[in-house]
Amino acid sequence: MELTGIALALASNPAESRGDHPLVEQARRMFQQRVEDVIDLHELAGSLGVSYHYFRQLFKRETGVAPYQYHLAQRLERAQTLLAQTTMNVKEIASALHFHDPYHFSKLFKAKTGYCPTEWRRAQAHVSWSPPTSRRR
Repeated sequence: MELTGIALALASNPAESRGDHPLVEQARRMFQQRVEDVIDLHELAGSLGVSYHYFRQLFKRETGVAPYQYHLAQRLERAQTLLAQTTMNVKEIASALHFHDPYHFSKLFKAKTGYCPTEWRRAQAHVSWSPPTSRRR
């Protein structure tokens, strides 16, 4: 009973769940390096020397999100950058980020941002450009 109590206390200790576990940090770096790719999470876990089940549980405990959702968020952030800084169209961005098709990409993008990709691009263009102000008195 005492060992069970200790194990539960250690598992629920917030200091242990800061997202800086070495495996999680390594996975984050791998996600960042391959942000434009679809990553096979089972292969990623294997390359880290752990089972997918253990990796998913550890990653979610440490970060608060599942590995797939974490990487999807990174890919959608990359899409935002591409929309703001390039002239690539939605179809090209969806393809570059390996989404199934532009419709699927647009649906996920809107769920994350509240805007479809073209609306988001227009909104960003207005934010980044500000007209000169008149200083008449």
